Amino acid sequence: MTTTANRFGIQAVSFNGTEFTGATGESIDRGRNVVSQQSDGAVFETTQFVEQIEAKCDFNTWALSTILAALGTSGVSQIPFVTLDGTDGLVMQGALAAANAPAFAGGSVHMARTALNGALWLSSVRWSLKQKAEMNIKGMFVGTGDGTTDPVTPSTVALPTQLVPNNGWTLSSLILNGVNVITCNSVELSINPKFEYEYSLGLPVPISLSGAGPRGPIEIRLVADVGDVLIADGVGTVSLVFTQYAIGGGLAAHTVTFTLRGNYSFENSVGAQASSPYSKRMTVIPTLVSTNFPLIWAIT
Repeated sequence: MTTTANRFGIQAVSFNGTEFTGATGESIDRGRNVVSQQSDGAVFETTQFVEQIEAKCDFNTWALSTILAALGTSGVSQIPFVTLDGTDGLVMQGALAAANAPAFAGGSVHMARTALNGALWLSSVRWSLKQKAEMNIKGMFVGTGDGTTDPVTPSTVALPTQLVPNNGWTLSSLILNGVNVITCNSVELSINPKFEYEYSLGLPVPISLSGAGPRGPIEIRLVADVGDVLIADGVGTVSLVFTQYAIGGGLAAHTVTFTLRGNYSFENSVGAQASSPYSKRMTVIPTLVSTNFPLIWAIT
């Protein structure tokens, strides 16, 4: 008798009805905290139950412009962020491999994990020399108002029509107060909106999320490794400009720009190894200036 192992690969991510491709890694955690216990004098554990649920997701993608456009409009949203609509929500799909063939199986046999309620946000954008830029998206999910419905539903589905992904992106400019930094080895922009789960009367499923404000301020940080170790501390604007690779070489006309307002060039370290030049690790901490958000973004 011959049996076939079930193997699944990343297929697609969609939220609020829009499908995306370009994921480089993903996970969705139902977050079920299972407690087991035994009666007095028992040799074995005799019961178990789910005490609390903290459902989350995490995925990485190089589809910068399409994901960013779906996460809110700059000047309206404080950070790239979207609330799930309760109807389509977030769906992560994995495709079942075909048996003994380099392809996917037919029919509604592929994996889906769906969360209808909660929030997604841009957690980080990373880039380093000789690597394309990559976004990390995080999400937290809640159940319905009764506090008992699991936020994440497993199911089997047919595969969607796979989209053709756009090309990757690279950092083309790091600009401090209008002046280009010529040498940059890596950057990482991180955003922490400080979401926490809210529960009702000890029920196991969270019914809502609370974030920055009640939980403290949104933490936005930009860390860059630059070659110009003489850059001084300053106040103003810092911009990251990412440009899409063109087919056949060079860069296309499409850009994604993040601009931060606040203090910059707080030194973490300056150093070098033998046979390599000095570099400087600088940190940018944007702040609210009057009514201007610390972070704005644009897609062209």
